[in-house]
Amino acid sequence: MLADGRTRRDIAEEMMRRWGYRPRIAWRYAHGWSQDAAADRYNRLHDEEGRAPMSGTRIGAYERWPHGGERPRLEYLRALAEVFETDLTLLVDEDDLSHLPKPQRLTLLELIKSRSPDPGVQNEENLAYGQSGEYEDDISGREVVIMVAHEGSEHAEQAERRDIGEATLEQLRADVIRLSHEYLTGSPFRS
Repeated sequence: MLADGRTRRDIAEEMMRRWGYRPRIAWRYAHGWSQDAAADRYNRLHDEEGRAPMSGTRIGAYERWPHGGERPRLEYLRALAEVFETDLTLLVDEDDLSHLPKPQRLTLLELIKSRSPDPGVQNEENLAYGQSGEYEDDISGREVVIMVAHEGSEHAEQAERRDIGEATLEQLRADVIRLSHEYLTGSPFRS
């Protein structure tokens, strides 16, 4: 297909349509990589210090999810999108979205919505990582904000699971309300 002028995205979409491959598997196959080769590329791009290398086994676990394997966090999906030279929203499908926790699902849906190009202005291939353009730069800023919001919700989820007492949470809420009120009503410069 590449020899006929088709893109890797065309190949991945054809594999999903024809053989029912999950998006992450289809993109890896569109590049002609084994799981280990994809992990090696991931590590070259994202783990320069060798502290937490990606493995082919972990790539396979991310590919199998949500029907086994391991749910990839959004930062891993974003990194995989760079590896596959595509957009992270193309690495998930409706099946993935329906199995995600609500904050992550909403984050991805917002990214999908923000990535929908205007007809006739941009095609999806121009949205791939590594391409330059004003549209991409604008989306990248929005993506960072959405990812930070998502990360905050993950921290909140983890705090819930750590059995933090109700009194501690009430004190935290009270402090946030007090600081917010001071910020909105106080002087911007202290004398």
